Amino acid sequence: MNKFKIIIVGGGPVGLTAAHALHRAGIDFELLERRNDYILEEGAGLAIGPQNLRVFHQLGLLDKLLQHGTEILQNKGFTANGRLFKSSWIFKEVSENHGSGPVVIHRAHVINTLYDNLADNLKARCHLNKTVSDIKHTEDGTEVICSDGTSFKGDMVLGADGANSKVRRIMRSLALSGDPKAEWDAEDVYLCEYRSIWFSVRGRHQDIAPGQLYETQSTNNSVMYMQGRDQGWAFLFERLAEPTTACVKYTEKDMTELAGRMAEYPITEKFKVKDVFPQRVAAGMGNLQEGVANNWSWGRIALVGDACHKFTPNAGLGFNNGVQDLVALCNVLREAVAGDSKPDTAVLSKVFEAYKANRQELLQADATTSANVTRMQAWQTFLFYLMARFIISINPLQVWLLNAFSTPLVRRSLVFDYIASEEPLRGNFEWENKMPTA
Repeated sequence: MNKFKIIIVGGGPVGLTAAHALHRAGIDFELLERRNDYILEEGAGLAIGPQNLRVFHQLGLLDKLLQHGTEILQNKGFTANGRLFKSSWIFKEVSENHGSGPVVIHRAHVINTLYDNLADNLKARCHLNKTVSDIKHTEDGTEVICSDGTSFKGDMVLGADGANSKVRRIMRSLALSGDPKAEWDAEDVYLCEYRSIWFSVRGRHQDIAPGQLYETQSTNNSVMYMQGRDQGWAFLFERLAEPTTACVKYTEKDMTELAGRMAEYPITEKFKVKDVFPQRVAAGMGNLQEGVANNWSWGRIALVGDACHKFTPNAGLGFNNGVQDLVALCNVLREAVAGDSKPDTAVLSKVFEAYKANRQELLQADATTSANVTRMQAWQTFLFYLMARFIISINPLQVWLLNAFSTPLVRRSLVFDYIASEEPLRGNFEWENKMPTA
């Protein structure tokens, strides 16, 4: 194990994936999670694209994740009055292209799999109830201070603590205190134009096959529903009257009122929101943050996932980009600490710059796709309405757009360059980044 140590802040899916990736790179870590449990029933599902199924295969986790997953195959689209205007097998095209379509898994199952498959000595490095209050930064190392008085020393801090990242805020403060004229992101870096309710329902109705993705489109509102093998996940979207950076805490009453206004929206051919929402077993509501931060690192601190970029959930690209961040960062970081060396701050800064540069093109493309899907489904402008209702709903044209714009980008996705593995996914298009061989 290399003497270089990273303090991971955040024990969600990206943070726990980082623990696996760093261990396989031979890099020591401590993980800090502010909540009292890793596995919370939050009502959300995660879509894992084929590019990251390859990554989890390298980590030895793919088969375990697939035990809980369902490959998305068919997509149907409705108007608010129940008219079916789209029936697409576009995800079968994705599967034929890359060896699998996206696989949807309950978020709690993803976290459970990631945590349970850490060895006991690695679990001992993961700490609950650790709310970060400050970070001390020197030329030689870092120290993360927690609100309970404990502290953790390391050579680097990795902020995997989500859209409202405490690490990002502390990093900003440190950067501006060192250079008040430095160009830096605003404290609230993400903008919200939509809000959403997300909830899960247990079981599966006999009329809804696993692998179905339904969407209902309307002006300023939309619905999405994904059906897994034994669980379904729904999203109700509403455009805000004005864009905001405010982090709003919604109540159960707010949730019920929005669901009531959308009660007659179809979820499938046979079910409406009013039929499914009362069956929820877990739910949440919040404004949907969007944006890509300009500043991903400073000194010995770096950000990954939602801490440095946040997407709406409609296209299912958020977690996938967080995983790709980790691959890009770990590949360059492992090389920098090879031979039991401890790179100084200047070397780490170059590592972080290389990591960000590697990610920009594919990340920005996915950010644009995610934003466009949200706005097409909510008919935000006449052009988005035309695209959603009359262009993308034409199956041959949808396939052409997929293969012209999405497929070439997915092919370029990264894998760990230090974990030898057989290729688990083969399709009509070869992966540009091959699996390393032993």
